[in-house]
Amino acid sequence: MEKPTVLLKKSRDFSDVINATFAFISQEFKRYGKVMLYYGGIPILLSAIAGAFFSGTEMSRIFNQVGSMENSLEIFGVSYFLKIALVYILSWLVFVFISGLTAAYMHLYTEKGRNGFEVNEVWQVFTSSIGKLMGFYLLTFLGFLVLGGGISFVIASFSLVGSGDVVAAVTIFLAIVIFLVLVIYVSVPLSLGYVIIYSEKRSFGTLFSRMFQLVKGSWWQSFGVIFVLFLIYSLLSSLFSIPIFISSMMQGLVSATEGDVIGGDRFTFTMIVVSLIGTLGQFIMYPIILIGVGVQYYNLREQKDNDSLLQKVAEMTE
Repeated sequence: MEKPTVLLKKSRDFSDVINATFAFISQEFKRYGKVMLYYGGIPILLSAIAGAFFSGTEMSRIFNQVGSMENSLEIFGVSYFLKIALVYILSWLVFVFISGLTAAYMHLYTEKGRNGFEVNEVWQVFTSSIGKLMGFYLLTFLGFLVLGGGISFVIASFSLVGSGDVVAAVTIFLAIVIFLVLVIYVSVPLSLGYVIIYSEKRSFGTLFSRMFQLVKGSWWQSFGVIFVLFLIYSLLSSLFSIPIFISSMMQGLVSATEGDVIGGDRFTFTMIVVSLIGTLGQFIMYPIILIGVGVQYYNLREQKDNDSLLQKVAEMTE
C-alpha cells in the first residue's frame, strides 16, 4: 500500500511539524536528492574541497609548528585570512544554492503536486529569484553586522571610560545579553525569508513585514522547531566529524610527546580526506533544517491565510 502524500499546506502543532519534516524527506528523498546532485553538486563539492584542503593543510602546519617549537603566530599571515575568506564565500554560495533549491522544490510541490513537475523546473524557479535571495542574505548579514558593531562600540566605550570595574562589567554583560537576545529573536522570523521569496514573490518592502507577521503569535513554536532540528542536524553531522577528531587527537598527542610530526605529507593528505568527509556530511545534513523551516512556513501560512480552505471554496464555485 502506497504511503499518503505529505501535505505541506496544513495547520500543524509542534510535533506534527517535526514528523512532517522527516516524512517529507523520506518521501522525496530520491527526487530531492537528484535536484541537489544535479544543480547543487558542483558548488557543494568545490566548497567541500576548498574547506577540506584549507583545514587539512593548516592543521598539519599547526602540528608542525607545535612539534618544531617554532613561533605558531607565523602561520596567521595575509594568505591565511585570504584562504578563510575564500572558504566562507564558497560556503555562503553553497547555502544560497541549498536553501534556494529547497524553497523552489517545496514551492513547486505545493503548486503542482508531488509528481506534477520536472527536475529542471526547480532550477528555473531557483534562478528566477536567486538575485533577490542573495540580496536578502547580504542585507541580513549587514544588519547583524551593524547591530554587532553598535554593541561593540558600547562595550569599548565603557572599557575606555573606566567608570568603575563593577559598573563596566555589568554594562558589558548586559550589552552582550541584549545582543544575543535580539539576534535570537530576529533570527526566527528571518529564517523564513528564503521560503517566502520563492513562494510569495514579494518585494523587499513587504518581505520583512511578512516574516514577522507569520511568526506573530507562533514565535515559540517556530523557535522550538528550529532548535530541535538544529540539535538533530548537529548530532548527525557530528558523526562525519569523528574521523577529524580522531586524526587530530592522535597527531596532536604524537606532536606533544615526541616533538615531531609523523607522516608529513601523508598526515596532510589524511587530514584533507577526513576534513572533506566532515564538510560533505554537514552539507548533506543541512536540508533537515531547511525543509523543517519550510514545513513550518506552510503551517504558519495556513494558520494565517487559510490557503487550502480558500482553494477548496474556489474549486467548489467553478
